[in-house]
Amino acid sequence: MDLIIDGLETRKNGEKYHDFVLDDAINSIKRAKEALDEGMKDPEDWWKDSLLTTKTFMTLFPFIYMVQQRLSHIDHPPAEESSQEEPSTYQVTEDISELE
Repeated sequence: MDLIIDGLETRKNGEKYHDFVLDDAINSIKRAKEALDEGMKDPEDWWKDSLLTTKTFMTLFPFIYMVQQRLSHIDHPPAEESSQEEPSTYQVTEDISELE
């Protein structure tokens, strides 16, 4: 798997979206390697840990969605109220929405 990861690393060209896809693939391969290496040592424990992680995320997703929705409905403040020292809530919302 290390050869695959090395091959993907060499295909990076500095273009934001292209490199993001490669990084995503690299992380997936690393996760698969971890599952095979660590998971096969104690498959039942790996399964229990994975189930706990899944249940935790299922519990958190509604809260994360609610916060994202509330942040996305905040109005843009007038320019004179904006401070350059601290990011406003609107700026944070813009940063979060860029990730989508």
